[in-house]
Amino acid sequence: MSGSCLSRQTIIKLMDETPPIIDEFIDFNSQIQPNGFDLTLHDVSNFKSHSVIGTNNNSRVLAETSQLKFEDSGKLFLPQGSYKITLNEKINLPLGIMSLCQTRSSLLRSGIAINSGIGDAGYSGKYQALMTIYNPYGFSVEKNSRILQIVFFHLDNETSEAYEGIYSEKSK
Repeated sequence: MSGSCLSRQTIIKLMDETPPIIDEFIDFNSQIQPNGFDLTLHDVSNFKSHSVIGTNNNSRVLAETSQLKFEDSGKLFLPQGSYKITLNEKINLPLGIMSLCQTRSSLLRSGIAINSGIGDAGYSGKYQALMTIYNPYGFSVEKNSRILQIVFFHLDNETSEAYEGIYSEKSK
C-alpha cells in the first residue's frame, strides 16, 4: 500500500533482501521498533568553517569539520551548539521505499534535537545528521547509543531513477 509506514514485520522481511534494508547495526533486537528502527551514534564532529549552497552542485562547498574524540569510558560531553553526527548503520533503500528520521523522544525531553534529510529511494550509505544541543547545561552521550529513529514508507510506484547524489555510497 503506497504511503504506508512499514511495520516491524515488514522491516524484518526486508532484512532478508540483498542488500538488507539495514546493515552494520549494533544490536538488532534492541534497535527494531514497532514501526521503525533506532539508529546509533558512530561519531560527532565540530563545524570549523562556513559552507556555500548555490544554484547547482558545482558551487556547493560543505563546511569543514573536525571529529571529536570519545573518552576512554565511551562518553563524550557536548556543550550547547550544533554538531554533525554520523550513524553506524548502513541504509539500503529499495526503489519503492523512502525513509524519514526523527529524534528519539528521550533526547527531545533533554533539550536535544536531530535533523536529517529525506532518504530517497535507491539511496545506499550511512546517514549523517545535524544534532543541536539546546540545553544550556550541555549533553553527555555514549558511542553507539540509540539517538534517532528511522521509519520507512512505500512509494505509490517504484521509482524509475534511484538516488545518485554525492552522498550515496553508490556514487563513490
